Amino acid sequence: MLLIRFLLTPIAFALGFLTPLIAQSMAALGWAIDGVPNLVVGLVIALTLGITAQIRGGWLWHSSKA
Repeated sequence: MLLIRFLLTPIAFALGFLTPLIAQSMAALGWAIDGVPNLVVGLVIALTLGITAQIRGGWLWHSSKA
């Protein structure tokens, strides 16, 4: 049960889906940062979004607290 709960968190989504999506999108567009693999850039961006979503309680950028 704990594993399933973790797999459905924003951080797991960021690691499993957003990281490779960002890295492959950068490769397809020909974008790169010298000396830094696209996967690392994707990981940093995705984890930033995932941690933000985890703290805020959702992916939407509106205030969820009334």
